[in-house]
Amino acid sequence: MDQATSAFLSWLAARASEPSTWVSLGSMVTAVGFNLAPEYWTYIAGIGMGLGGLIGLILREKKTTTNEIKTVAEKAVVDKVSPEALK
Repeated sequence: MDQATSAFLSWLAARASEPSTWVSLGSMVTAVGFNLAPEYWTYIAGIGMGLGGLIGLILREKKTTTNEIKTVAEKAVVDKVSPEALK
């Protein structure tokens, strides 16, 4: 396997591990819309929801530490409070 193919597969695997990728993929498929009989859409929706639930169980979310949350909260406060209010 050449370097470009390997890099692409690594990128693809990284994207597949992100829940937002699967949400986006589902949205794109829905937006495109296929001309199928209504009964097929019932099956497709059931399968899609089942796969979405399974993927949601399998994929890990990014863990946020307490320090990261505290830093974000402090930054939000600093951005909103004027220096005069701190005196």
